[in-house]
Amino acid sequence: DGYIYYSNVNAGGRLYSISVNDKDNETGALIYDETVSDILVDGGIIYFNSTKTKAGVSLASAIRKYDISSGKCIKLTTDNGKYLTKIGSYIYYINKDKITSELFGDGIYKISVLSDKDNNLQGTKIISSEDNGFSSLSSNGNCLYYYKLNDKHIYSYDLQKKTETDVMANFVLPEETATPSGYAKLAEYNGEIYYTNPLDDGCLYKYNLTTKSRYKVLADSISIFIPRRIRRGSRFL
Repeated sequence: DGYIYYSNVNAGGRLYSISVNDKDNETGALIYDETVSDILVDGGIIYFNSTKTKAGVSLASAIRKYDISSGKCIKLTTDNGKYLTKIGSYIYYINKDKITSELFGDGIYKISVLSDKDNNLQGTKIISSEDNGFSSLSSNGNCLYYYKLNDKHIYSYDLQKKTETDVMANFVLPEETATPSGYAKLAEYNGEIYYTNPLDDGCLYKYNLTTKSRYKVLADSISIFIPRRIRRGSRFL
């Protein structure tokens, strides 16, 4: 309805909103005063994972729902949920609770969104992790899709049939055909790392430390390079 809802990193990850018609605002409007993540908006309701913090230390986490029109916010479950996915009247999520889960989540759970008061219980587990790590939960409305860290395959789960399928069962990882040529040379300049890539015939690349992005700078093979500033008059180039 003309608003963007977001986790404001400049305000400790608190839930904020801003109109799409606003211009040049320094900040939006505070909606919920806890650190939030995995924001999902559906039918006038915002679902999100929230974490209380004190003196910079993360305390209890929970999945909540916030009614935009009334401003009422309730706790759906005490689980620390990630990758919130709504299907019908349920929110599906990977449980990241520190007490009950492994490092990458204690399987996939669900919780009803129909509650109208705080619920201080766990959700219902529908897929066990079985000493595996789960990630990147999503859905097409009928099946859940998720990534397993042990075998690095994407799986689907049919919610009606309650069956799991490895959708990458026939996938064979292609062999690495590139072979190193020489060794890499490194240099830092203006917050970026420049290097020769031995897997690309010694071509020049750079890595931006802020954006975590990699770029190919020069297609030619090179043996040495020196980033430097050149003074021309009173200006630097």
